[in-house]
Amino acid sequence: MLRTVPYQELQYQRSWRHAANSRVNRRPSTQFLGPDNDSLTLSGVLLPEVTGG
Repeated sequence: MLRTVPYQELQYQRSWRHAANSRVNRRPSTQFLGPDNDSLTLSGVLLPEVTGG
């Protein structure tokens, strides 16, 4: 009997924050503001006959 449930897939997503500033007759400039929230997703199947639940 397993005490933990193994996962089949792990997804990790990172993102960063940028600010855009408008300029006359030019493309907007961007400035790096720092990291944004990270996201971690685990997916799997719970099998009671394997985990004992």
